[in-house]
Amino acid sequence: MPFVTEQDLRKQTFLRDYESVPSGQLRESLQQAHEEILAQTTLTDESPVNAAIARAEIHLTLAVWFQAKAAATAVNAQDVTLTGLRINEHNAVESQLALSDRFRKEAWGLLTPYSRAARPAPLQLAREEA
Repeated sequence: MPFVTEQDLRKQTFLRDYESVPSGQLRESLQQAHEEILAQTTLTDESPVNAAIARAEIHLTLAVWFQAKAAATAVNAQDVTLTGLRINEHNAVESQLALSDRFRKEAWGLLTPYSRAARPAPLQLAREEA
């Protein structure tokens, strides 16, 4: 079960329009983000949730959502040329992927203290005995 609810997510972000951002899409992105957090951190469903963890899950959900939106846009992309105007959907895909990347980096920055990745041992200086 995710650390935040769909309502928490909508309150904290710009995704308040239920018509353009259906609940099903948002809940799917939230679940995917939560599963990624559980797989790559020491956090569990029973872990106490602080503001940083909640914010990280929101950011990771946005990353997943923008990535899915970019994929959908790419599948349906068509360059349209009207008299003197060219609409290139490729730019929309690039922008959505850039947002996804930004939110993913922010999320994992917040989750660094809980990361399962091995951290290097602290550097120890040794004196050479003469």
